[in-house]
Amino acid sequence: MSEETNNKNNAVICRQTGKALVVSFREKLIYDVSAVEAVEGKIRSLLEDGPENMVINFAGVDFMVTRVINILLVALKQIRTGGGEVYLAGMNANIRRVFDIMRLNVVFKIFESEEEALAALEKRS
Repeated sequence: MSEETNNKNNAVICRQTGKALVVSFREKLIYDVSAVEAVEGKIRSLLEDGPENMVINFAGVDFMVTRVINILLVALKQIRTGGGEVYLAGMNANIRRVFDIMRLNVVFKIFESEEEALAALEKRS
């Protein structure tokens, strides 16, 4: 999938790079039921294709509910089961703080930018 694809609600944009499926969010605020369900539906759909690795780019996201974290944990478990990795990138300070407080910075590898996450995946192999 080299072209951009998105779900019916345009909540998620995906593109395949050499080593990873890169997932970005279109919404600055991911908090209402429809936005969260759109994100969850798209990520579950992407997981059915069995991506080797995934980079979740939070650039532009100002706020999200914790249900999104649950979605990311499901993706992490599934992809790691297949030998891959999920890296997170581009978080603002507030979202990063939530991950740090919840000690999810131990579970996920978190990078300042998508480019850094992709470079780390290249070195991983």
